[in-house]
Amino acid sequence: MIYQKCNILDALRNIGYTSYKLQKEGVLSSGSMQNLRDNFNGTAELRISMSSLNRICLILGKQPGDLIIEVATDEEKIKYFRMEPPK
Repeated sequence: MIYQKCNILDALRNIGYTSYKLQKEGVLSSGSMQNLRDNFNGTAELRISMSSLNRICLILGKQPGDLIIEVATDEEKIKYFRMEPPK
């Protein structure tokens, strides 16, 4: 599963990008912003488009790896790596 390393919305807010400005300028949809909130709180898988991630990276002057991290869940380990389930 993909997680945020930092609160992306807070990082954008710190440089003047409010929720209103992000939507008005077409940086992020309201759905993407809600998903970022839910993902940072650990209640949802991160689901934003590559183009949204690209815009965020450009605005923040960061690389994707600076903002997100992949951590395999037990289910993903079993499915993709053929690992034994935890006991």
